[in-house]
Amino acid sequence: MELTKIAFISLIFALILASGCAISLWEPNLPANQTQQPTQANTGQPTSLYITSEPSSANVYINRGFRGVTPLTIPSIAPGTVELWVTTGTQENMTNITIAANQITSIHVPLVGIQPMNQQTQAPPATPGTGGLELNSTPTDAFVYIDGVYMGRTPLTIRGLIPGGHELKVSSSNYLEFKTTVLIEADKTQAFSPTLDLKGTFSTLKIDTNPSNADVWLNGSFQGMTPLQKIYPGNNKFRVQLQKPGYVTYTTNRSTTEGQTTDMYYSFIPTNGKAVFI
Repeated sequence: MELTKIAFISLIFALILASGCAISLWEPNLPANQTQQPTQANTGQPTSLYITSEPSSANVYINRGFRGVTPLTIPSIAPGTVELWVTTGTQENMTNITIAANQITSIHVPLVGIQPMNQQTQAPPATPGTGGLELNSTPTDAFVYIDGVYMGRTPLTIRGLIPGGHELKVSSSNYLEFKTTVLIEADKTQAFSPTLDLKGTFSTLKIDTNPSNADVWLNGSFQGMTPLQKIYPGNNKFRVQLQKPGYVTYTTNRSTTEGQTTDMYYSFIPTNGKAVFI
């Protein structure tokens, strides 16, 4: 019986092939405009950063957070723009870098010497036909870049610049970056003193008096003598008290707004005058 079934099936296939009909196998139904693709392995690599420096064995900081010593591989890091600071303590460089997603971003950082804070270094003699810059800044100890190349910290004298336009960038933590184009003239050294604006997360209170050297109390706490400048995070409210021997004590309220500076000026009244309260 089984042999008869096999013989019958074989006969049917032979007749189909003899008639020229095609035999197709079943395929799953797919949505329109979609074809079945072979499964492929995910070949994407993690986002990472590789940092070298000259000299090596320098400390690496990403957004002011310590990450290791050069040469350094950071195997898992979020893509985007970050602040990179590399320093040995006597040499350093700071720059912003963009980390690409699913790639290894490599960067080599040459370091330059750090001058003592608030002390201007002795610049090399000027080359004839070149120009220079004498830079101070508010705040001091800010990072200086010329045409994207790190030069040092303020106060700083830079010489040997080719005459013409150069991009000047000055940056400091908690301050907005200052950027402008300076025009260098041959055989001249220009003085330049940019003032950086605080980032929006900080506010500033400036207090001055006539006469000066008055005691300043904020919310019952002694802060120093006028003229006085204090920086605080965010928005703030203060009870301000100004005291000076021979003059009437002055008390008032003041507030600060993030990203802005609140200026306060007061002329004291001698003790034979009337007290003032606002």
